[in-house]
Amino acid sequence: MNTALIYLFASLHIADGALTYLGLQLYGLAEANPLLSGLAAEVGLGTAIIGGKSLETVLAYRLYKRRVIFKKHPSLVATLALAVLFYTGVVINNAWLVFDAPPVAASVSNEI
Repeated sequence: MNTALIYLFASLHIADGALTYLGLQLYGLAEANPLLSGLAAEVGLGTAIIGGKSLETVLAYRLYKRRVIFKKHPSLVATLALAVLFYTGVVINNAWLVFDAPPVAASVSNEI
């Protein structure tokens, strides 16, 4: 159960990163996370998303490697389950925004 939650947590972060990139790069949506938008302004969108999601995935892996701690602290399982539930909502919302949004049209020149 704990291992499945950790894998799901990491998978949701990867899906969130992919959908965020699609939404911002291809569909012109705005980023709601001020940390990500600030970092993207400094290092670029792809680098910011890959860096942030890599960090989150590494943290999930470290949780996986230390999953024995969940047996000693059951409240951590509840916290992780709530985080999975939250990110499930985030991914569903992002998917809805991305797949419902029309693509940004390529710039059209008014010259004849």
